[in-house]
Amino acid sequence: MDGIMPKVFISYSWDSDPHKAWVKTLADRLIYAGVDVIIDQYDCKSGDNFLHFMEDSVAKAERVLLILTEKFKDKADKRERGVGYEGQVISAELYEDGLSNKFIPVLRSGTPATSTPVYLKGRAGVDMR
Repeated sequence: MDGIMPKVFISYSWDSDPHKAWVKTLADRLIYAGVDVIIDQYDCKSGDNFLHFMEDSVAKAERVLLILTEKFKDKADKRERGVGYEGQVISAELYEDGLSNKFIPVLRSGTPATSTPVYLKGRAGVDMR
């Protein structure tokens, strides 16, 4: 990346309005720092195909921040809703390159045991509780 800010996709579950606001604030801070952020709150418009947005965002991003909460883990492990679908897309990439550092867990609430989905176990992350 040599001095060029990476393209970063933020994956999160819609736990609550305050949680969505926290994620948006994180995105805004990264954007202010010069990071090219992809987030549904800015980049997914009315009428867009949400599944394509998720697939395309994971594919285009150089890094994916996964905002971990208990609800995120539950949806990811059960392959439910958007987080569950993204988990399938990410699992496929990890199958191809298990040593990739593209996917960065960000612990927002709970503990690593209660908030980390199976496909991210053992990956170093950031604690933002």
